[in-house]
Amino acid sequence: MSMLKGKRVGICATRRAEDIAEYIAQHGGIPVLEDLVRIEYLPEEEVNRSLENALLLKPSYFLFTTGEGAKRVFQIARKREDFKEIKDLMLKGRIFARGYKTRKVLLEENFKDFQTVDHTRDFISFLEPIEGRCVFVQMYGEEMPELEKYILKGGGVLLKVWVYRYIPDEEKIDAFIDRFLKDHYHAVVFTSAFQVKNLFQRAKERELNRKLAQKMTNNVLILAVGRTTAKALFEEGVLRVLFPQKERLILALKELEKAFGNG
Repeated sequence: MSMLKGKRVGICATRRAEDIAEYIAQHGGIPVLEDLVRIEYLPEEEVNRSLENALLLKPSYFLFTTGEGAKRVFQIARKREDFKEIKDLMLKGRIFARGYKTRKVLLEENFKDFQTVDHTRDFISFLEPIEGRCVFVQMYGEEMPELEKYILKGGGVLLKVWVYRYIPDEEKIDAFIDRFLKDHYHAVVFTSAFQVKNLFQRAKERELNRKLAQKMTNNVLILAVGRTTAKALFEEGVLRVLFPQKERLILALKELEKAFGNG
């Protein structure tokens, strides 16, 4: 019998929320989607400006970070008269897809010679040489400071291609805090530091941040899918955070199962 059976698990995810919910439900748990942030798409003209910059800077590396973002980049690019020039530019560089959904979009766009990575950190290991090179990165709602620092320190140029941004939803954050403090959850999953920071910022405004952190530490299992998200939770005073040694969603969820099994 799965250790998740009958457990109510809050899912604070800006991406792959449905995958997490499906896994929990298949293992007998009760997934509860918590949309603490909403996606706001940028106007097409902003994406077009980034594509024009790409034609000028001629990137050596292209990183697509989400399926949704990659799809929108190509939808907008296809409307341009110079779409073939943009695609040829990509084919001359090295193309990377983060995650299987992004990989699927690139295959649909008839790209074959590209590398799939699971995490931004994996992408960094391929950036050689970097000095004097431009790196095209389809952003996914929040900044990527580790990647940006690496590129700039190495003498490279970072071209951020914003397609959408994450906007905190104060009403939903308040509702989540209230439910959480009333023992609604057995566990909560966080997939990004952005969610954690905005959750605790609102909790501070309501003078509930210490109470929230204490309850997360003592009463509810808290799972971070990656180290960056775990670090954000630790910085907010949460002393007990589960996270996998390798940043893989399936490994993170298995950590949660194991924790329930250990009582």
